[in-house]
Amino acid sequence: SAKDAAEDKAAKLEGQLEDANKCNAELSDQMSKLQSANDDVLKQLEEKESELEGTKSELAATKEDASSAALQLSEEVNELRSAKDAAEDKAAKLEGQLEDANKCNAELSDQMSKLQSANDDVLKQLEEKESELEGTKSELAATKEDASSAALQLSEEVNELRSAKDAAE
Repeated sequence: SAKDAAEDKAAKLEGQLEDANKCNAELSDQMSKLQSANDDVLKQLEEKESELEGTKSELAATKEDASSAALQLSEEVNELRSAKDAAEDKAAKLEGQLEDANKCNAELSDQMSKLQSANDDVLKQLEEKESELEGTKSELAATKEDASSAALQLSEEVNELRSAKDAAE
């Protein structure tokens, strides 16, 4: 009776202890699995952290390269702007020179027209003078012929007068 009750209680406690031991073994097994999974997760975390550090370094290098490239591009843009400004200044100066040259060409063209007109007038006067010279040459030739005839006639008259003088003497 009391012994039986104590034995029943002891058997019951032994069963509970055995169940508890089984639970403990299962929990210990689960804990080992969890520890192994935790170790795997920690290893993956370390790998990801290492990969993250590499990516951060690569990102920093890329940012530095991009910053350097942006600075270089900014300098090139400034150089191109300066070159553009210089080209625009030169173009404006050349346009002014072209405008001056066009004015000069117009003035020279006007002067050439006036000179051509004056040249035409001089050529016309030259033709008139040549025509007048030809007339004068013709008059001179006629006058020479007349003078030659007159000289011949005078020479004959002088000879007659000499003959008459010789005969009168």
